[in-house]
Amino acid sequence: MITRSELLTVLNKWQKRPFEYGNADCAHFANFVLSELTGRDYLNGFKYSNETEADEIIEANGSLRACVEKVLGEPSETTKTGDVVLVKVPMGEPALGIKYEGDAVCLTDQGLITIIGSRIVCGWSV
Repeated sequence: MITRSELLTVLNKWQKRPFEYGNADCAHFANFVLSELTGRDYLNGFKYSNETEADEIIEANGSLRACVEKVLGEPSETTKTGDVVLVKVPMGEPALGIKYEGDAVCLTDQGLITIIGSRIVCGWSV
């Protein structure tokens, strides 16, 4: 089980940089956190360098959720701090984030933000 302190340490390692598909987007943020916590690269096989390429991958798989299911399997019935979650971002596309206590931390074009837990659609225990 990931502790609040362990997750905060990993979140503090994330290098603040401008939002950029293929480098600093919601999937790369979630992958960074998971890689730090597990030592495994979950984005291997998903290569893209811009929004169009990212959208093509999502469309080819059916949805962002389907992309994640391809790698992590079916969503878990329960999630805990440090797990990957899919959230409905207010006035935006679905995004990946990391569960932090009852909410989610996500990387958007506005930077790291906290999304209220009621906007979590599903999640994956890793």
